[in-house]
Amino acid sequence: MLMGIIPSGKNGSEPKSLEPYLSVVVDELLSLTEFTVLNSYTSAPMTVKVALLQYLCDIPGYSKLLHLSGHGGLRSCPYCQEHGHYCKHLRKTIHISNRTFLPSNHPLRNSEGFAVQGPDRNSRPKAYSLHEETALRDMYQQKPNKNQKQKQQKRTGLKGNYILQKLPYHNRLEQMSPDGMHTLADFISHLMEMLSGKYNGEKVLSCEKDFNRFPDIHSEISDDEKEQPKKKRKLDPNSKHDVTPPWSLSKEQIKIADERAQHVLYTNAEDISPGPHFSKLWTLRTMNSKIQFVTSGALEWCIQGLLPPTQEKTLKCVCDVLKRMVSPVIHMSTLDELQKDTHEAFALLERDFPLTMQNLTTHLIHHVVEDLARFGPMYGRWLFPYERANGWITRQCLRKGMEESTVMETYAIYDWCVHMILSGKFNPVDALGKTSLMKTSERLMEKLDEDSSAVTGRKQHRKKNVLLTDSMKIHMRSFYMELGIGVIQFPDTVAEIHSSVEVTDSSDRNYKFVCDKYRGNKPPSIVKLPCVNNNQFAQVCFFLEHSVNSSIHHWAIVELFPLAEKCNSFFCMEDKPLQRKLFHSSLLGKPLVNVKNQGKVWILRD
Repeated sequence: MLMGIIPSGKNGSEPKSLEPYLSVVVDELLSLTEFTVLNSYTSAPMTVKVALLQYLCDIPGYSKLLHLSGHGGLRSCPYCQEHGHYCKHLRKTIHISNRTFLPSNHPLRNSEGFAVQGPDRNSRPKAYSLHEETALRDMYQQKPNKNQKQKQQKRTGLKGNYILQKLPYHNRLEQMSPDGMHTLADFISHLMEMLSGKYNGEKVLSCEKDFNRFPDIHSEISDDEKEQPKKKRKLDPNSKHDVTPPWSLSKEQIKIADERAQHVLYTNAEDISPGPHFSKLWTLRTMNSKIQFVTSGALEWCIQGLLPPTQEKTLKCVCDVLKRMVSPVIHMSTLDELQKDTHEAFALLERDFPLTMQNLTTHLIHHVVEDLARFGPMYGRWLFPYERANGWITRQCLRKGMEESTVMETYAIYDWCVHMILSGKFNPVDALGKTSLMKTSERLMEKLDEDSSAVTGRKQHRKKNVLLTDSMKIHMRSFYMELGIGVIQFPDTVAEIHSSVEVTDSSDRNYKFVCDKYRGNKPPSIVKLPCVNNNQFAQVCFFLEHSVNSSIHHWAIVELFPLAEKCNSFFCMEDKPLQRKLFHSSLLGKPLVNVKNQGKVWILRD
C-alpha cells in the first residue's frame, strides 16, 4: 500500500492538482521497473520488477487521480459509457439504465413502471478500450480553449492525460477496483434516509410525476406546489401531504421500526448497539455498522409488514444480494448467479422506489459485483482499516502545537536513538544514571507485571475443574476417533468456562461465543447445530476445556430449542429450552443475531 502525505493549501484547501506529488512516485516506479540486486541466500544476482498493479479509491479520489468526471457529471461512471439523465427537480444526475444490465430476454425488459417507458432494447453500456481512451484524452489536450475542453469532458467523462500513463504497464480499466465499502455504506445511508421520510418532499414527487410514475400520490400535489418559487418563503403546515408515499414509513411505522431495532440482540462480531436507528439515523455511526445492519438481517426484521408488499419484496431482494456480496468467501461457481440476481434486484429498485435513489452510488453496485471475479471478495479490499491508519497519520501530522509528536519528527528522533544505541555511542544507563524518570518507569513496569500476573491468576481461578461422566467420556472418545485422533492421553477432568471462548473454524475465522456468566452486555450466544432439516438451534451455557495429547479441545454444553419453523425470511421457535447436550466446538455454527419477543426466538440470519 502506498500512502502519500500531501500539504494542504490556504485555509486547509486541497491542492488543485496531484500531478507534482505523483510525479515523484512515478519516477521512482520507472526506475524500479526492472533492476538487478544481489540475492544473499544464493549469492547470485537476480532481477526484480516493481509495478503498481491495483488502484482502490472512492469516486472523488479516482476523479483527481485518473482525471475523470465526478459524481455530478452525465458521464460520471468510470467503468462504462453509461449516459446519465439530469433531473431539473432533483437538480442532480440520475442513472436510469438498470435494465440494460439484464439479459435481452428478461421479463423486466418489457415491464412497466420504469423511468424509461415501454420496452428497453438498449444494449449494456460498454467500457472504453485502452486505445479509444488514449485517443479521447489526446483530443482533450488538443482543444484550444477551456470551453471546448469542458464540452469534450461532458461528452466523454475524461479530462485529458495524467501522470500515471507514463507507466508502461498502466491500464486503468484493468487495474482500478470499485470501492465496495464507500459504495455500499453510502447506498445504505440513502436507503435509511428514504425509509425515514427524507425523500417525501415536493422535488422528489415532482420528479416522479415527470416520469409518470406512482400516479396515486400525484393527485395530492396542489397546483401551487408544482414549482418551487425562487424566493424563500415560510413553510405552510397545510401544504404537507397526509398520504405517505409507498417507499417510506409513516410516523407510527417509524416508532414500530425503532422499537424492533431496540430489541435486536447482536453478537460480538457486530459493531452495532440496539437503538432507534430510523428516527435517529446517526446511531449507525460507522460504515461497518451501516453494512452490518443490513447483513445481519436487522433491517428486514425492523420493516417487516410495514411497507407495501411490492416494495417490501424488492427491498428483501436488495438486502439478499448485499449480504452475498460482502461475504468473506465467495465460490466461483456462484458468481454468475450473484451477478444476475444483483442486476435484477437493482432494476426492481428503480421500478418500485423513487428515482432520487438512482444516483452514481447505486449504479456502481452493478460494477462492484462484476469486479469480484477479478479481485476476489471485498472482504480483502475493505478500506475501513486503511482509512483508520491514514486518519491517525493525518492527525499526527496536523498537531502543529506539538511538533515533537508529529509523525516526521517522531520517526527522526526514533531513528537517531536506535542508531546511537546500536552503534554503542550512547548508553542510556551510563549517561543518565538512575534518574527519577527511569526509577518511575521501572516502578510502572513492575506494577504492570503484578497486574498482569493478578489478571492471569483471576482468569485461571475462573476455570473450575470438574470430572467427566462416563457417558461424556464415551461420547468424547468416539468423536476423537471420527476425527482420526489417536488418543494417547485422555484426562478425566475438564475446565469449565462460563465467560466467553474464542474458536477458530476451518476457514481460519475467529468467533467469540458468549456463555451464561459473561460480564459484558451481550446475552449467551445462540448457534445452529447440525440437523437434517437445518432448523435446530441452541443456546450456549458454558464450555469445557479438554486437553488431549497436549492439544486443547473445546466442548460446549448447550440448551436445545424446539425445532424452528421458517417464517418469511426468519426462523422462529419457542423460547423454551428442552434439554442440555454436549457438542464439540467444530460442530457449532457462528453466533447468530436474534430477537426474543413474546415467548419466541427469531433468528434474523442463519
